[in-house]
Amino acid sequence: AEELIVLDNGCVCCTIRGDLQKALRDLAHKQESGGVKLDGVLIELTGAADPAPVVQTFFMDNAVRHAFYVDNVIALVDAKHCLEKLDESRGDPQEKGTACAQIAFSSTVLLNKSDLGDE
Repeated sequence: AEELIVLDNGCVCCTIRGDLQKALRDLAHKQESGGVKLDGVLIELTGAADPAPVVQTFFMDNAVRHAFYVDNVIALVDAKHCLEKLDESRGDPQEKGTACAQIAFSSTVLLNKSDLGDE
């Protein structure tokens, strides 16, 4: 069975969010009580998101930490526009751009639109 939980407060990527934490706790409780059998939880972030606070949510709450584990963080890289996105911090090399952070934080990188990129 599929269940989609939408967090109404917008982006979950900026801080360790209470609404994400509550949604994960609720899922953990449903699974414990037999109300749902989960194969996994997938959290999709926007292209402008920092994944670190979302991943931290899984470690900062005891109930969430015991019920779930982070198996993979995937970065989807657009081959056609990746060089310009990776170059977004050129003005200040100390300020790494979001794209750089996403790739550095991920354990898997998927290259999308590779047929449209330059060689």
